[in-house]
Amino acid sequence: MKAPIVDELMGQISAEQIIFQDLYIDLVLRINQILAEKQIGRKELAELLGKKPSEISKWLNSEHNFTLKSIAKLTAAFDEPLIEISSRKISKKTNHLAPRLYKQKLNQTRNFAEPKTI
Repeated sequence: MKAPIVDELMGQISAEQIIFQDLYIDLVLRINQILAEKQIGRKELAELLGKKPSEISKWLNSEHNFTLKSIAKLTAAFDEPLIEISSRKISKKTNHLAPRLYKQKLNQTRNFAEPKTI
């Protein structure tokens, strides 16, 4: 059972912050998935991009705000898309649901990422 303080704190997180974290997590997971599939290490990725390994670590450890330029460099290096932009429009009917749905997805992600105790 969650404490009321958790609900109060979750209510203080803006939809923008939730969306940003959600996108960031998805992007980093996708990058790590491609690295594993292609058997590329972080050091090799740094060499491919002409970056220092420490910069790649920042990218993958939530210490970097990805730019479209950095996403484009990664996409070119992997020869695989990292993100997709939907062409559909959000209707006014469902737009008010977005913050709540993102909070739910963020909670699911946090629960998944928490270490399990035995």
